[in-house]
Amino acid sequence: VGVVVIPYGLSQGGWAGLGFLGLLAIISYYTCLLLQRCMNMDPHIKCYPDIGNLAFGPKGKIIISTFIYLQLFLLDISFLILVGDSLAKLYPEFGYKIGARRLDGSKAFIILSAMVVLPIAWLKSLRRLAYVSAIGAFACVVVIGAVIWVGLFGGVGFHDKGSLINLSGIPMATSIFALCFNGHAGLPTVIGAMKDRSMGPKALAISFITCSTAYALMSVLSYLMFGDQIKSQITQNLPIKNISSKIAIYVAAILPLLKYALVMAPVVAAIEESFSLCRKRVVNLLLRTTMVALTVIIALTFPFFGDMMAFIGSFLGGTVALILPCICYLKIFKGTKSCMVEKAMVMGILMLGFCMATIGTYFSLKRMLQKM
Repeated sequence: VGVVVIPYGLSQGGWAGLGFLGLLAIISYYTCLLLQRCMNMDPHIKCYPDIGNLAFGPKGKIIISTFIYLQLFLLDISFLILVGDSLAKLYPEFGYKIGARRLDGSKAFIILSAMVVLPIAWLKSLRRLAYVSAIGAFACVVVIGAVIWVGLFGGVGFHDKGSLINLSGIPMATSIFALCFNGHAGLPTVIGAMKDRSMGPKALAISFITCSTAYALMSVLSYLMFGDQIKSQITQNLPIKNISSKIAIYVAAILPLLKYALVMAPVVAAIEESFSLCRKRVVNLLLRTTMVALTVIIALTFPFFGDMMAFIGSFLGGTVALILPCICYLKIFKGTKSCMVEKAMVMGILMLGFCMATIGTYFSLKRMLQKM
């Protein structure tokens, strides 16, 4: 999803956005290291909420869990929007009637997609579906390859100069960039499962370098091709007459459908753990159906992929990736002989996180409300 949306982020901020992209990559990597240092204080920590529990007790665990589950829920909404827009690009004439109302384009595919994922969402065991995550890297290569192919052989070329800087679009750009580097929610779980936790920083460095390279390549090439005309999903700019473009669009549509149930599973599991009644089969099916229905309703109400991604990146990404790691670190290491320079740096990142979350959330919500 990051590879699909990041060209839009660069087009919003202009070429100067590359500086923000690099800065957020470095800061996000550093906050990941802060989380691992918090983990090292207690070998029993297995997940991000456990860090919140170590820092602030049960209330801290609940707060962090809430932000993570809300982020996952909103990601499922963005998946439906992405699928709807992608399939509407390929089949613009598609539509059907529901009662007296006719649905066309993206909204028609959003409902159809929800009907496809609903039976999968009913399943309690998603272990086999976890292998779908490995397809993500392949999907990135396909989309990047399609963009390069269209630029070289699709008659588009790399001739657009774009804008040096667009100050009004910087909040949107940084929000999207923050989302693209926000893997913090699952990081402690991954590191906790490593045979040697000390290899965590090395694995993180390789991951961030790989992601940063892919993001920079994708955003620069796309901006040179389409300039300020880039849409919220780069696949929407690709000419569908090319086979490579069609493949990329299909990948952008199918992969979110496959991942939908996986992303929803932790949210449902948390509700089941909190309310024992939800574990009964009939109630459980009703719960999962209701969750899918809610994502559909919100996706139909706010079918604005770029703005939704910016909102997730600013409000939740800024909180989960920047604010919470710094707060937990300062609390856990309070009273220790930590370097004062480092503590000052952590405070600076904390303030940056608050500013980005506040300003980015305001602008993304404002844009969505204006489009309604």
